[in-house]
Amino acid sequence: MQEMGVNLLDEAFEQVTDAQIAAFHLKTGKQRMDSTQVASNIRRMGRVQLLVEVLQRVHRMMNTGDQGCYAEAFAPYLKGHAGQYVYRMKSEEMGTHLQRIGELMQRLLVELKVGYAAERVYQVLERVFGEHFQVEQTGVVTKPNEALSATSLQSPDDLEATYREKRSRGYQGYVANLSETCDPQNPLQLITKVQAASNNTDDSQLLT
Repeated sequence: MQEMGVNLLDEAFEQVTDAQIAAFHLKTGKQRMDSTQVASNIRRMGRVQLLVEVLQRVHRMMNTGDQGCYAEAFAPYLKGHAGQYVYRMKSEEMGTHLQRIGELMQRLLVELKVGYAAERVYQVLERVFGEHFQVEQTGVVTKPNEALSATSLQSPDDLEATYREKRSRGYQGYVANLSETCDPQNPLQLITKVQAASNNTDDSQLLT
């Protein structure tokens, strides 16, 4: 799949299902479908924790010489893991912390581009900066929480997981969708399609 863009499991499923439909003379004009949430195996992280985690990975990406050059800038973010950074932070100081993080990220994006642009961690840095901040004439500005998209990065360990609220509950990850024949004249019913998508995908899109 990664090399050729062809999902062999999906092709095999379709071939077997088509053969079964023909063998049992099943009617497929009526079908039903349903979706369920599939959680990504990632930690739940708040906004600041996520950004600090990305900064820590940027530091680990850099060579020893560059780590030395940026030692002072990174010092506040390397005292334990990202969760400990948030634990020490007062809630009323969140705006100040976000502003400092945004300014450091912008600096890193400019200064590290030549040497690290091809690195996955640098690309994650570029993505989260664009999702959480914007550059105006006055400098870096933090986007308000309500401006963050459901497609924004949930974890640097899963670049495709998205966020969705359903029945007042938040989910991070994906949606699995199954279609099944449901004609009452069929002697049995068959699952005809299995789909997976980011969990902000509407059922109408999966139905299409």
